Amino acid sequence: MIDAPPQTHRPAGVDRLLVHSGSCSPVTKKQILCAKRQGFAALHLEGPETWGAQTRKTLEALAQGQSVVLYTALGPQPEDEEHGKVFAVALGNRLRELLLLSGVRRIVVAGGDTSTHAVKQLGLYALKIQPQS
Repeated sequence: MIDAPPQTHRPAGVDRLLVHSGSCSPVTKKQILCAKRQGFAALHLEGPETWGAQTRKTLEALAQGQSVVLYTALGPQPEDEEHGKVFAVALGNRLRELLLLSGVRRIVVAGGDTSTHAVKQLGLYALKIQPQS
């Protein structure tokens, strides 16, 4: 006999959401564009030299109760593994800074290296994945 699946619960709603995407997936592109149509502030992260202005815009939007999606790409990009790792670490540090400054309580992180480094920079040691009910 197979045990019944564990009970799951839906998390409570939040007033705003911060999405941090380093994904180059075409599916993620569609999700980002959908979020933008739904009223998210969508900011393209081109590199650390642009992050000061984008941090201000992000914090302003979040302070007004608007959700924000920060993204590095809309679809496939040329591969540069070393640059990708350095950029992912910088994104993880930036996400930590934004969380501390904004008080946002829920984030979504997309992208393999981006997720790995976000977890490290946030000091997380474990994640529990549950199926949706």
